Amino acid sequence: MLEEENMHPGPDTGIFRPFLLSKTDTRFLPHHPCQSPTRRPTRIYVPTVARYMTALVAQIHYGSLIGYGPVTDLDLLVRYLFLEISSQRKKLLPQLDKKTRTRVEQFLNSYKRTRKLQILF
Repeated sequence: MLEEENMHPGPDTGIFRPFLLSKTDTRFLPHHPCQSPTRRPTRIYVPTVARYMTALVAQIHYGSLIGYGPVTDLDLLVRYLFLEISSQRKKLLPQLDKKTRTRVEQFLNSYKRTRKLQILF
């Protein structure tokens, strides 16, 4: 997962998994290009976290598919970016419009982080 620097949960500690887009050695394209060298390259749009969450909330509002869908994506963003903690909320919520902010706050307030199973030898 790639992350913009201002939304990273711990860029100074390095203990959190998302990689920063701003690092010069970060690759987000495959090592083997999937496009023919004779064709023009395709542009890639990478939305900010706030824009992506706004789109997900809108999709949830209008109904989603059964199984994997916008609710799952929203859950994964919260999980991997630690958006339920107050320091991350302070970064994200001001970037959202009022309607989206209200729905995201409701989601964050009801989010429960599960504990990982720890196997002791």
